Amino acid sequence: MGLYPTKVGLMKEALLVSLMASEPRNTNRSRKNVFNKTEIQKKRVQQNRGKMAIANATTARAEAQKAYKKAKKKRRIQRKAEAKRNESSSSTTAEEKERLTKAAPDTKWHRIGKDDGCKKAVDRPVDDAMVNKLLEKRSKCKLEKNYVESDKITLTLVDMEIVYDDALKQWHTRLLSTVARKAKMAREAYNDNL
Repeated sequence: MGLYPTKVGLMKEALLVSLMASEPRNTNRSRKNVFNKTEIQKKRVQQNRGKMAIANATTARAEAQKAYKKAKKKRRIQRKAEAKRNESSSSTTAEEKERLTKAAPDTKWHRIGKDDGCKKAVDRPVDDAMVNKLLEKRSKCKLEKNYVESDKITLTLVDMEIVYDDALKQWHTRLLSTVARKAKMAREAYNDNL
């Protein structure tokens, strides 16, 4: 064995120890040589076969790992090629992509609805001026790197069920969740009782 023990080396050593332990010991001191030369040679051949079997097993495992890595690399390349094909054959044209990605920093926030092409938008009554003001304030806080105030405004907008897009400076309302609906109904019932 070399300077550093390896798994294969340890396995070989364990095999040799087990073979030596399985050999019958000579308890009769008068008989010095129990095994003749042919028996000793047979034992050595068996030991060598065991060593070769261990070496072959590790070689086969290494080859299997290499084959697995090759197949994995091939699948990754195929996925990338498929993603590229899907990207190039998407329905949006280059002009539309450019229009969507370009957002002038001086444009103002505005509300969009289903008529504007937003499928998830729900036209429910909300104070548009207040939402626009909150979004402007949030944008200003983010530019000034005042993230604590920006996060507070974000939480307010989330509570109001407002969905916004910073890049396009657009926002829309979405369908109220069941918790928000219950809270709104409770507020309306409370206001009706007053």
